[in-house]
Amino acid sequence: MPNTHAEAPSQPDDSGYAPLLAQALTETTARVAEMHHAIARVPFSVLARIPFLALPSRLVQVVHDGIAGKVYGAVASLGSRAILASDRLLPAPDGPAGRLAVGVRSAVNGVFGDHLADSDSRLGYQMGLFADGRPISVAPNELTALWPKPPRRVCLLIHGLSCDESCWSPGPAMAAGYGNRLEADLGYAPLYVRYNSGLAIDDNSQRLAALLTMLSLSWPGGLDEIVLLGHSMGGLLARAACQHAHEQQLAWLPKVSKVICLGSPHQGARLEQLGRLATLALNAIPITAPLGRIAQTRSIGIKNLGQGLRSPAWQGKTPPLLEGIAYRFIAGNLHTNPNHLLGHLLGDGLVTLGSATETGLHGDIARVRLGAVGHMGLLHDERVYGLLRQWLTE
Repeated sequence: MPNTHAEAPSQPDDSGYAPLLAQALTETTARVAEMHHAIARVPFSVLARIPFLALPSRLVQVVHDGIAGKVYGAVASLGSRAILASDRLLPAPDGPAGRLAVGVRSAVNGVFGDHLADSDSRLGYQMGLFADGRPISVAPNELTALWPKPPRRVCLLIHGLSCDESCWSPGPAMAAGYGNRLEADLGYAPLYVRYNSGLAIDDNSQRLAALLTMLSLSWPGGLDEIVLLGHSMGGLLARAACQHAHEQQLAWLPKVSKVICLGSPHQGARLEQLGRLATLALNAIPITAPLGRIAQTRSIGIKNLGQGLRSPAWQGKTPPLLEGIAYRFIAGNLHTNPNHLLGHLLGDGLVTLGSATETGLHGDIARVRLGAVGHMGLLHDERVYGLLRQWLTE
């Protein structure tokens, strides 16, 4: 069950940035040392097969390995101690932070979020809601403070990997973001979800389902309509949360009118699929295996993006669309022609056209392709807002 606030309660000071940086230095130094030894073993193994040189080369190797081990050990130990000693110079994760600090923390959550959760680090986000740029609870009195006459319909905006609620801020050519415009034009209360995007998609979607249960029970006057708007990974969370609600017969599901996904990799993200193959290739070669182990430390959230919502439970496909919900998928193409072949290879730069629109689904679904827009550009595009407004007035 998620907290009612987006931020985790304060933890002891040893769960901030310094331990994470110290561990990263230690692990990186260990991988470099492994690679050094793997490279060094090649000439030593050749010399070991040459008569009269085998014994001297073995002695040299023992000395070499001993010295190298002490050097790398000293780098890891002294560097880690220096980082831990400077902990007070680093920003407090739960203290006031500027946009840059929040962005760095969000990126860290995306890449190492599962480790942060396992270690109870203050850096790890707890799923929660934001409105007007600040965390809010689902307590009725706080909601009425924001909306003295709370509207009976809300739009939840769910960010993608390594992002946070600020990604929905207006772009240079926009006077206001999607959420504020939907409130002004159509009367939807915009609520922004922040979460640890390094956790498993299934884990986060269950947390989102639980959060929606709390929200629907606490909303002053009750809710008539819920719209879920997700970018990238956020769209997958929206679909999966509805699937969990369907399986558990949660009361808020009939209130969901639309699930709108912007550049969501329903069938998987090509970049992570290539990353998985690259990791396997690195691990197959002794010299590069340390690099493979570094790549393997990426979060389960990133790894999940390689398969999207495809699951063995659905014979390798994504779950079917639910009756009563209108699904709307928007895909971007870097080429000006939205249907250009480039979109099937690169799509919006991260997600291909096929994965973002998933043609195999049946039900109340509409798919739109937009040209000349990248993955993050889908968050700040007038054409996207035009479609949102059109769909939400149908």
